[in-house]
Amino acid sequence: CSSRTAKVLYVVGEEGSDNARKDLQQEIKDHGDLVVLAGYSQNKYYTSRAQKTRLSIRVAIENFDFGLLLKTDTDSFVFLDRFYAWADKEDMFWDVASDTGLTKYAGNFLGTGMKPNTHKGHKWEDNIYSNRTGLATYPKHAKGAGYALTPDLCRFIADLDAALEPEPMSSLPGKRPKVLDLPSEDVAVGLWLVALDVNHVGMPVSLQMAGCSNQQMVIDHYVSKEQFYERWKRYERTGKPCFSNQTATEPPKSKKKAKSGDTSTAKSWSFDLPTFLSQWWWIVAAFLLLVPCVCFAVFAMDVDMACPCDCNYAALRVNFYLSSCIRRLPILSRLVRKSGDHSPAHIDLSA
Repeated sequence: CSSRTAKVLYVVGEEGSDNARKDLQQEIKDHGDLVVLAGYSQNKYYTSRAQKTRLSIRVAIENFDFGLLLKTDTDSFVFLDRFYAWADKEDMFWDVASDTGLTKYAGNFLGTGMKPNTHKGHKWEDNIYSNRTGLATYPKHAKGAGYALTPDLCRFIADLDAALEPEPMSSLPGKRPKVLDLPSEDVAVGLWLVALDVNHVGMPVSLQMAGCSNQQMVIDHYVSKEQFYERWKRYERTGKPCFSNQTATEPPKSKKKAKSGDTSTAKSWSFDLPTFLSQWWWIVAAFLLLVPCVCFAVFAMDVDMACPCDCNYAALRVNFYLSSCIRRLPILSRLVRKSGDHSPAHIDLSA
């Protein structure tokens, strides 16, 4: 168990209604874990994130003495005990009293060398990076799900906004150029640090919700609010956010034994129709193509025999065979009726 302490802060802008701002102020009063960035607002979703990251880091520099800063997304879950053990092993923490330590930038550097997404309207659209830098691929950067910065790097990033201040944080006065912001804040951080003498440290950050199935992960990503709640309640009950001796975040589904005299499981079969069609579409397609061919062959035989006698009678026989073919395919007819329903289809095969 680590003796270190952590201060958790949630950072938001000034956007929102008056009622929303009142709720934020009440949250600050009740819990003291929220910071509202004065003068900053993100009026369009998923924009100005690089500036928000810089301002957030600056809030940390101006208000706290710390040995390491960990930035995460709001849908990232931090396994704090694992993180402490990993950070101590990698000598990530600075000595706060003497303000000394190694310059380190840690995270999952999987996106390094990737090309910017230039598709108009895409969530991660970036038509700035290559145009302004002349580079085709992204620099070394840690994915935004979670990365750690030592205090000296935090000071450097915080001072990049000096152009917006009448008196820069730096000891050197004078006007400064505006820093280049990128659509993706994690790429922007890597770009800002690219010219510095930095030690890059790989940190076990999962870009999926895999922290309970892989005990080596200190952070996992895309965790739903329901999973956050379940992990927290589980932690309160057991002291651990994950199930013991389990490799999944969900509890194992219990297998109910059939009661004596209950034959319902033998009479019916349930499955998810959309999943079935997406995985076995070629079988369904072949089935639908072959059945009309078989029926058509029967129709043709009947027409050849009946036409010399009575063509009207032959037409009636064709209709009869058509209806007979469909009646002989109860599964197909039920599938057709269910095809417009995206909920799981329950098909009784006992008929």
